[in-house]
Amino acid sequence: MSAAHRDKVDGLVQRAIADGALVHSASKSVASETFFYPPTVVVDASRTSEISTQEVFGPVLVDHRYTDDDIAALANDSGFGLAAGIFGRDLG
Repeated sequence: MSAAHRDKVDGLVQRAIADGALVHSASKSVASETFFYPPTVVVDASRTSEISTQEVFGPVLVDHRYTDDDIAALANDSGFGLAAGIFGRDLG
């Protein structure tokens, strides 16, 4: 990861925080002298926010809660298809 890319990933996370998302990270700050970005989980981001609709290309997982009624819409609400997962309690 380059410094520019690290800053791009951090910008996405910081804008999500400013919009009200909660962030859980292995580190509270990004060291400007390294290209490392800590593994980060973003919770409660708006589904229309930048971090939810853009490719992050960093160690960032965006967690969205869902109901049975909106799971199909959530799964189809992206122009990208690199990776996604759906986890629930009902295996059926």
